[in-house]
Parts: sequence; C-alpha cells; structure tokens
Amino acid sequence: MQRIAAYVLIVCGCAALATLTCRAARPPRSAPVKSPQQLRAALSQDNPPQVRAAAAAAFAADPETALRDPQTMSALLAALEDPDPLVRGRAGAAVATILNADFYYRADDPPERRQQAIEKIRTHWEAWIRITGGGTPATNPQQ
Repeated sequence: MQRIAAYVLIVCGCAALATLTCRAARPPRSAPVKSPQQLRAALSQDNPPQVRAAAAAAFAADPETALRDPQTMSALLAALEDPDPLVRGRAGAAVATILNADFYYRADDPPERRQQAIEKIRTHWEAWIRITGGGTPATNPQQ
C-alpha cells in the first residue's frame, strides 16, 4: 500500500512540475498595439476613468511614437485636467516620459498648482516644437 501511495505521489508531483514548467516557459502575452488615434479616442470623456488612464499610460510606453504624432501631446495636456486623479496621474507620467522632464505636475495637487505645472509643460512643448520642429527632446530642462 505504501508503494502505491509513493508511486501516486511521484506521478502527481511530476505532472504538477511539468505543468508549472510549461506555464513558466510560455512567452508573456502582450496587449495588442493600439495606434495613436485609437489611444486618443480612448482618452475621451465618454470612456470610464480606467480606460482613459490606460490610454495615457500606453503613450508613455512608446514615447517615440507619441512624439511623432503632434495631436498626442494635445490629448495628454487635456488629460492633465481630467476630473479623475488616476487619469491625471497617468497623463502626467506619460508627459514626463515623453518630454524626458519632470515639471512637478502631481495629480493630487490643488487645481492652482496643477495649472501652473500645466502651463510650464505647454510652454516647454511649444518652445521645443518651434526650435526643433519635432523629434526627441535631448535635455532635461530646469524649470
């Protein structure tokens, strides 16, 4: 009886180990890549805050693409004024990543302070576009 129990234990243990090994060897699933137009549409107030926040975060995942699409920054700047703090926070993080600068925008700051940071971001973005005509920001401005 003990031999049978030991055999069953070994077989079950091997099966469990094989299952875990197969799962660990699988490549991680990646989300389908969305175009900038789709992500901008997802930032619309018609969508729930979680969807808008995920769209803002997706722009940060690919800053080069976001920089090549001039409407992206406009959409993210609008998202900085979203009523939901989660959306504002993700949009702020995306802007900081895309522009490679921290403008001290914090989603939970009072509205006046957030507005000051948004104005700094707008000023930086507009100056950068005038000077470079697009591309990747090279420096971290001290503002």
